[in-house]
Amino acid sequence: MAGFRTFLFSVLLLVLQNVKAQTWGDFRTEVDQYAQWLNLPTLAVGIARGDSLIFFHSIGSAATDTNVPITPDHMFGIASLTKSFTSVVMQELEEKGSFALTDPVDKFPNKYFTKDRWTRQTTLAHILSQTSESRPEGTNFIYNGGKYNVVFNAFAALNPPADTESMTRPFTKEVERGILQPLKMTHTLVRYAESEHAALKKYLVPSYRFDHIFQRFIVQPMDITKMECGPGYGMMSSMADLVKYSGGLDAAILISKQRYQKITGPFYPGSPYGLGWFTCNFEGIDLNWAYGYGNADAALLLKVPSKNLTLILLSSCDIPSASTRLGYGNPLNSPLVCSFIRNFILPRSNSVQFVRNLKSIEEHILSQVKTSHSRIYIEAAFAGATVSLFSPMTTAVQKSEGLHLLKFLIKHFPADTIWQSPTAFDLIATLEDRAVSRFAATISQALVRAGQPLHPATLFYAGVIQEKLQHTAEAIKFFTRLAQGDAYDEQGYKFDALMKLARYFQTSNPTLSKQYLGNLMRYKEYINAQDDQYKEAKALMSKL
Repeated sequence: MAGFRTFLFSVLLLVLQNVKAQTWGDFRTEVDQYAQWLNLPTLAVGIARGDSLIFFHSIGSAATDTNVPITPDHMFGIASLTKSFTSVVMQELEEKGSFALTDPVDKFPNKYFTKDRWTRQTTLAHILSQTSESRPEGTNFIYNGGKYNVVFNAFAALNPPADTESMTRPFTKEVERGILQPLKMTHTLVRYAESEHAALKKYLVPSYRFDHIFQRFIVQPMDITKMECGPGYGMMSSMADLVKYSGGLDAAILISKQRYQKITGPFYPGSPYGLGWFTCNFEGIDLNWAYGYGNADAALLLKVPSKNLTLILLSSCDIPSASTRLGYGNPLNSPLVCSFIRNFILPRSNSVQFVRNLKSIEEHILSQVKTSHSRIYIEAAFAGATVSLFSPMTTAVQKSEGLHLLKFLIKHFPADTIWQSPTAFDLIATLEDRAVSRFAATISQALVRAGQPLHPATLFYAGVIQEKLQHTAEAIKFFTRLAQGDAYDEQGYKFDALMKLARYFQTSNPTLSKQYLGNLMRYKEYINAQDDQYKEAKALMSKL
């Protein structure tokens, strides 16, 4: 267990460290440990107060052939953090009377998207709030990064592109005019023109992709001249510029306080999403945040309005986002967010005295939960398990570490709300531990009895867990609940559930199997996803 104790100590040190004083040195050490834990090639972490960067620390080099340190001016891809910019710009345009977010999507000419992806009732707000796939629309959140781009039609109607302009220019023009220029964000790109942006090339941080075969990061070629940016993703920015962006929102330079509250408040009661922004309340403290998860980049911007503090994370690899499942709506899935919240947001507690002994570490968690009356320690331990099990660099030893930590939490905190999250079901579905699977199965059945709407991921992974327990009838119930109706018709969870049901009924009920396959193919055609699964469904259909 020596390796386990060392790893677990490193994980929990992020949030259970001696906190005699809130020093930047402590947090810097935690950032270093986080980067070492995930073996990140690059990482930049900053904390801002208003429009001032009050903490900055980076890991890795700004170039592959030198040891030039990454500075606040160096630029990273920010992927879906772009969505927050889109939402802000659309608030500006709505205030000018250019359109209303209650306008139906059908109001705007459509040249670029499959019309079947929305209904006559779908509004711009439904797209921005990630609720357009629910039925009725607007009633349930499901993250869909690509569908967010549908709001481009509103920009195209407002600024029809000239023949000499790129297709996305109607959108990028408004971001430049509405945000980048007023805030002087000179190290942020929504497009690239050699005549305007050549001087920025030296600030681009190399991108890295994790090679699963060789188990190492390799440099990902990047041709900045071909960058494309739409409402859903594609921007590049720097730490310094994102601080300007955050500060501009705080100072109501871009939009009013009321409009900021509108986009960062839940779209419906209980939603983890507003309009282009995630939102949650942790122990009485509002957190407004957005994140990015690209092919070779990760980004996070988390604002705590009551403290006037903002945490910003940038990396030129996808691991910080890929290993945390932030798209489910819980920022505390990230160990660094837990560390930030623990060190700078929540009231300080008594110091923790550490020894490298597994039993002592567990005792400290139990003690801190009891004395601090805060769930941050549960969230942090769960984040540790999540990252250890989801990170692509995970070894067999690290998987056992994550499983041990998960079992510890189940044993001591079985009623905690963390087990109701899609992340928990996603995580447990990857494991081959019957005791943990039985625990999750019990939770899923309780959620169904409670009658509350369940995230599609929860339904799908609950079915997978029942399959692992060889409870076929129960698994079919979960898959059927997800497969029925046209809700969530762009989600991989639904596609996989339809395929499982089609295979199951292939012999006993060919007609029903055909129905499932037909729906799967139809949904995939909506999004032009005629991939291997589509071909498999088509081949299976031909045999029925």
